[in-house]
Amino acid sequence: MATSPCLTKALVPLLFTIFLVVIHPVISDDTQALISEICRETSDYAFCSNVFIQNLPSPTTDIVGLTQVTITQSLQAATNTETFVEGLISSEKNKTRQDLYRICQEGYSLLANQYAQANESFAKGDYSNVVFLESRTERFVDDCQNNVEASPSLAEKNRQMKVLINISLITVNLTGN
Repeated sequence: MATSPCLTKALVPLLFTIFLVVIHPVISDDTQALISEICRETSDYAFCSNVFIQNLPSPTTDIVGLTQVTITQSLQAATNTETFVEGLISSEKNKTRQDLYRICQEGYSLLANQYAQANESFAKGDYSNVVFLESRTERFVDDCQNNVEASPSLAEKNRQMKVLINISLITVNLTGN
């Protein structure tokens, strides 16, 4: 059974609308306003906004939910970067550069540990401890960035991690208010 061209022309927009509404729900005005407020305070609005859009648990996510997104994404990024650096170490022939990568590996391991603890504190509602734990993480990224110039991929991961740390601090401070 063939579909008529008129029916096809009518169905495509309808299916697209259903996709947008059901499968990819529109973000509520309140959630979008929060995301905009947070991301305006960062050095990379587009990256920040993308982190939220790709990881929203619901279209009406409040500040607590946004904070959970930032903690989870920061922990995941730290863990992924640590694994990435392990690969750099194993493929690097230069001993000095391996040692510099080990500084990054150790820093990202500590950073991931801080975010794991922050996640536990957040689940308990201990926002002041989350701020304390997160405020100590940027130095690990700085130590890595200051010691490694050879890997553009690692430099980009460091840049993104600094934005994630900033987003996390902004959201948890808004949550605690």
